[in-house]
Parts: sequence; C-alpha cells; structure tokens
Amino acid sequence: MKYEDSYHLEDICETTVIYMAKTHNALYDSYVTGLLFIHLIAKRREISIRIVVYCILEKIHMLSDVIE
Repeated sequence: MKYEDSYHLEDICETTVIYMAKTHNALYDSYVTGLLFIHLIAKRREISIRIVVYCILEKIHMLSDVIE
C-alpha cells in the first residue's frame, strides 16, 4: 500500500491487484467494492473466487424464489 494505515478504496484495490477504471465514481466504486468483497471471502476461506461467486449467485436465486 502507499501508506500503511491507508484504507482508501483505491489503495486497497492496488494491494489486492484489482484494477479501478475510474475513481470517485459511484458506479465503479460499488462494482470494485463488490469485487473486493468476493476477493476477501475467497482469501479468508482459502477457496477459488469462482466458488464464492457461484455460492453468492445460488443464494440470490434461492432468495428470488422466496420473494416470488
């Protein structure tokens, strides 16, 4: 990280090698935050990012069935 105590989204993404196309743009910031969240779950659980994404999509599908 640029600064050891920096928790700016741009700095965290730089550390985790997530590319930010535009900074300080709500759409891009939310998208990158989602990618970062998936990356952190995968790292914490020591599993593939694909598995995390699959589990998230499965939960969303289950929730959509309950809502309908």
